[in-house]
Amino acid sequence: MPFKNLVSPLIAATVLLGPHASLAGQTFPMTVTAVHKPEKFEQIGKDEKSGRLTFFSLSKAVDRELRGRGLWADSSRTATAYWDMAGGYGTGRGFSRTEKSGGSVLVEWNGVCYPAGEAGGKPVTHCSGGWFVVPGSGSGPFSGLAGGGTWTGTGTADGGFLEEWSGLMEQ
Repeated sequence: MPFKNLVSPLIAATVLLGPHASLAGQTFPMTVTAVHKPEKFEQIGKDEKSGRLTFFSLSKAVDRELRGRGLWADSSRTATAYWDMAGGYGTGRGFSRTEKSGGSVLVEWNGVCYPAGEAGGKPVTHCSGGWFVVPGSGSGPFSGLAGGGTWTGTGTADGGFLEEWSGLMEQ
């Protein structure tokens, strides 16, 4: 195909696809750990007979990035959750807001929980699930961030929650 015949389709593709068509985001793996400390607990319902407890919680953490590009290193995270538990078994879902350097990003997550023994004479619950970045929610260093992955967590004897998030991001 002669050069002049190739130029028109290239210009048309650029106009139709927009300025970001040739600028695909860079993909990278990430792993973050944190210990969430409870800030708020609001009971919604409690059934003494079945042991079922539903509640909202608010917790805060400082992230430690084990793998990634530094986005989560020393970032602060606030998690708001809804839990439905009975005897250590149940489900949770919610949002986390991570902030760093004047920017932020929202992550939506969900998971299942089950009893995992005892620590310090208290029952311990283990949870795991999935998460994803809420599309378009990133600003500052999190601008244009997309992706998701899996998480695991275990309650600590002092009432905290030790968790690890891993996933594949694009920015």
